[in-house]
Amino acid sequence: MMPSGIQEVLSSEAAELLCRPDVACLLKPFMRGERTVGQAAVELGVPLGTLHYRVGRFCREGLLELVREQSRRGRPCKVYRAAQSSFRIPASLLSDQTLQAMQHGRYWKEQVGQQLQYAPTPRLKEVVVELGDKGALQWTLNAQEGGAEPVEHIPGLLQIRSAALFLDPADAEAFAEELFELHQRYQSKRGAKRYGILCDLVPLGRPVDQGR
Repeated sequence: MMPSGIQEVLSSEAAELLCRPDVACLLKPFMRGERTVGQAAVELGVPLGTLHYRVGRFCREGLLELVREQSRRGRPCKVYRAAQSSFRIPASLLSDQTLQAMQHGRYWKEQVGQQLQYAPTPRLKEVVVELGDKGALQWTLNAQEGGAEPVEHIPGLLQIRSAALFLDPADAEAFAEELFELHQRYQSKRGAKRYGILCDLVPLGRPVDQGR
């Protein structure tokens, strides 16, 4: 049975491991339940040697614990589980570089950006630059009609790039809460395909011009 509490992380080494998504994801199978390294490697689709190295690091930092050893021919098979299902990390334990990477979502931006490079896109016909209804410049990319190569439709692919929201602080706060609630609602789904989302709502430094 998995522990269900929250563990306070006390060492900077453990904090750095957990705040590197590419490393922390290797702990995920053990957070779900008891696993051997071999079982976790198959679940993650990673080389056994790579996971053995990380398991050693996780154990030394108190993030992973040995539950028991199963008998088998040769050496006994070790079974591990995560020390807890949740970890709380004081920001003071993290380096400035890690803090910036976490706050700026650097890892997730790289992941989503890589996938967008492979997403089929229509052949561009023209770019229209115009003054919008609220006085902001907007760029519209129009696709080539009747292109020789058909474009594959990707369900759920949505890209919004805008700096033309004119909101009062209260409206921005309400908008952020609605976006968060929407994300939480869909986060509970258990579909067959993984999707990435990047959403940054930030006040911009340039003031609103007189024509808005």
